[in-house]
Amino acid sequence: MNSDTIAGKWTCSSGCKQTTGKRSYLGPFGNSDVRLQCERLPEHDTLVVSMRMYILGSWDGITDSDQLIITIDQRDTLLHSTFSNTTYLQNYPDRIGGKSHPRRTGAAETDVTGWIFREAGVFDGPLDAAYTLEFRLPHSAASCALAIRGVLRDVRKIPENEAWGIDDVHIGVIRARKPERIPEEDAVRGR
Repeated sequence: MNSDTIAGKWTCSSGCKQTTGKRSYLGPFGNSDVRLQCERLPEHDTLVVSMRMYILGSWDGITDSDQLIITIDQRDTLLHSTFSNTTYLQNYPDRIGGKSHPRRTGAAETDVTGWIFREAGVFDGPLDAAYTLEFRLPHSAASCALAIRGVLRDVRKIPENEAWGIDDVHIGVIRARKPERIPEEDAVRGR
């Protein structure tokens, strides 16, 4: 298996910015679109997408339908799910409308970015969850467009409530492997 990591160009509907704190990441974003366009991909038959996703603040999962959607080429949905950092249930690691899970199910780490959520009489402290995501899909086109979109119900001025961020994003290809020809002398002849 041959694998290549690909470089690309970022665009963000609300401006691309790097946050530094306990962790550095691209974001924070609210109801925003973030895209990574990759061109001149080598010959391949599989695309591999991986990233660290930060769910920041008071995402309320299924209750408010706080969603994250990740697609490739505006047609292949890699992820469409709800997330929760509060007491409400979420769909992740299942798709939206699927099974319900407790908050932060599947998170690799919690309260690691330095994101502070404050709501008088409710909560005052760190509130985030980090998810390690990886997707593999059949793909052979010479380019690809990764799109990530947050769909959040209770977005206030960032950084007051709900947001998301990304880090360590990799797009790679696995090269098509051509079948090896069996030498004539090793071939088993049919009847």
